[in-house]
This record gives sequence, C-alpha cells and structure tokens, in this order.
Amino acid sequence: MTTKDQTMKSSNDAKQKTIAIIACADTKKAEMEFLRAMFQQEGFGVLTVDLSTQGGYSYEASVSPREIAMAGGSTIEHVRLSGRAEAIAVMEAGVVTIVSSLYATGNIDGILGIGGLQNSRMASAAMRALPVGVPKLILSTVACGNRPFELLVGDKDITVMPSVADIAGLNPLTETVLTNAAAAVMGMVRFGGHTLSSDRPMIAASMMGATNDGVVGAVRLLEGDGRSVVTFHSTGVGGRCMEQLIADGKMQACLDLSPHEIISQDVFGFGFSAGAANRLTAAAERGIPTVVAPGGMDFVDVSASEFFAGALGAPEARKYVLHNSEIAHVKLTAEEATRGAEIFVRRLNLHNGKITVILPLQGIRSDTREGQKLYDPAVDQAIFTTIRKGLRKDIRLIELDAHFFDEAFSKCAFEEMTRLLAD
Repeated sequence: MTTKDQTMKSSNDAKQKTIAIIACADTKKAEMEFLRAMFQQEGFGVLTVDLSTQGGYSYEASVSPREIAMAGGSTIEHVRLSGRAEAIAVMEAGVVTIVSSLYATGNIDGILGIGGLQNSRMASAAMRALPVGVPKLILSTVACGNRPFELLVGDKDITVMPSVADIAGLNPLTETVLTNAAAAVMGMVRFGGHTLSSDRPMIAASMMGATNDGVVGAVRLLEGDGRSVVTFHSTGVGGRCMEQLIADGKMQACLDLSPHEIISQDVFGFGFSAGAANRLTAAAERGIPTVVAPGGMDFVDVSASEFFAGALGAPEARKYVLHNSEIAHVKLTAEEATRGAEIFVRRLNLHNGKITVILPLQGIRSDTREGQKLYDPAVDQAIFTTIRKGLRKDIRLIELDAHFFDEAFSKCAFEEMTRLLAD
C-alpha cells in the first residue's frame, strides 16, 4: 500500500487515532482531500481508500484501486473493461478484505464513506465486516426519500447521513455537510469506538411490543440478580442482529421469548417483521444456555392498507388489531400457526446444549385473553400441540397455566435461565 496519508500506525504516535476515508477519487478527489485536511488538522491519522473503477485521473491513495481489485480476485485492467455490475462486485469484495485486514492489524479506528448508491453500497459492505462499536458513517445521496436503509445498514451499527446535495464538487452546501460528517466521525472515534465487551456474561433477549410485558418482567428479574441482558426488537433486523452476535460469540446465553419473525419470514415470506432468515439457529449451533417460548407466533404483522386491500384474503374473515395507523396485527389460522410451530420445533431440535421451552397456555402475546380481539384458543392449541408432538424428548418442556403477560411467566423464564446458567 502507498503511504501518502500515513505509513502504518506502528510508525505513528501510539495514541493517534486513524480514520479511513472510502470513496472513488475519480469523482470525489476534492471531497476526499477536504476530509483528509480536516482530520489531519484535528490530529487524526488518515488512510484513504480509493474505489475508482475508471482511469484517467491522478490520485495517490493509501489503498489504490489496483490493490482493491487484486484483493477482490481480479485486476484493475479487467475491472475497467468489465460491466458495471461485475466491476462493483470485484471492488466490493476487495474492499471488504482490505478494510477487515486494516482493522485487524490496528491500522484504522473509524470509517467515513461518501458517495452515491454504488459508492455507498461498497463502503457499507466494508463497514459491515467490522465489529459493532467501530465508528462507521456513510454520507450518501441515497440516504433520503422512499428508500429502505437495509442496503446501507444491514445488521451493523452504521450511521447514515443524507448529503442533501449531490457529492459532485465543493461548494458552500457540500462543504457544510462534509464538515458535519467529519465532525461526527471524529467525535465517535475520539470519545467512543469501544467494541462490544462485558465483564459479565451477556444474555441476548428478544422482545417486541406485542410481547413486551412478559419479556421485560423476566429481564428485570435477571438484571436484579446481577445479570447483563441485551434486548433485541423482534421485527426483522433485530432478530437477525441477535443471531449474528450470538454466532460471533458475543452472547453467552439466549432468552428467546419472541421468535415471532419466523412467521413473517418463513411462513408468509413478507410482512413488517420479515428479514431474519435464521431465527433460533445461532444459539442451537453454539449450544449456549437457551430459554425459549413461542411469543408472538400466533400473528403476522402487515401493512394495514395491504391487509384491508386483501393481502391475506378477506379482512372480515380475520381477527386483527391495528398496532398503529400503518401496521395491522393479524391472527393466524390454525394451519398457518402449525406451519410456524413446525419450523420452531425443527430448529430447536438441533440445539446441542442446555435448553428449556416454556408454553404459556393462556396466550402468547397481548390482546389474547378471553374476550380480547385476538383471543383464539384453537390457534394457540395448534401451536402447543405441534410443539408437544415434535419437540425432542430430552428437551425440557414446561407447560405453564398462565398468560405470557402474567408475572408467573416472567418468573418461570427467569428461574429457568438462572438454572441453566448455574448448571
């Protein structure tokens, strides 16, 4: 790698923090130099990563397009002759490899990526290869409007900032926005930048509004007992983040009381909580102590407008509640619930460690007590029967004559987690 901005951190002051700038110098050279000057003025080391796929310009980056293409398994000459999709795929793979190596060797402490959709996508891929806690910010032209953030954020803590104007040269507006983006990254690097760690074992817990009270009750009991609990919102990306952190070895136990995402992702293939394709698998593979309940597995959350337009058939044939003006919580049929429970059982049966499954027999989410809008014991029984019949016989199964929101359920979950951690 060339060394215009810095050789490597080993030759710098050990206390100096280094920020990587990821962009395409063929179109963003002036902006990269503007940012580099700001960082250096404030005492930061700078490492520039040039993702350019075209030639005909001059810029001496810390990491050149040639090096990135090689790391991506190709050559810059081939990239320049390739179609846009292939070129981006090569450079994306290469920048992931290089940035991962730079972080692993202690040469970067934070990253700022700038650009349009393709630059943002490549910068995001590099950032998503780094641990939670490493400062990451993308200044993007596509961080606004009717666009999902999934492409840029994924399951990592990436800060996304709209550029307002196109990033196509320096002017009073772009300089203002670039300055704020740089200031944000410098603040994170200087005052934060701590990766996930704890002096106590961390317990991952899943929850959502529909299961809130039962989970919160168990979490408070665990925290009162000196345990460290990290809760994840079970609406698609939350479950996926939890699964990834468990797979990465960051969580030592799992209180998975809200695996509702299975319904949207695996039963329907759509819905507000779709997006977590691997629910219940990481804890099973790692064999960590796990307490599970089928919280929220009796409904699907969908756009209210789509529901009333017939996305799930005739709306009048379904029990439902409006979670808010945008989202409808729709009770499953017994057949749909059985399909979800079969997936639940199949994945839990792969668990190779200590595990307890709790069935709160009086309801598995809010609004399901007798007389309430989502009360349907036939659906609940379809879930419970499927679990009873299919669950591996050596897995501890507790059938609790209580509702998910009852104190008895929270206490049972707490006691089981405590027991598994003590064994």
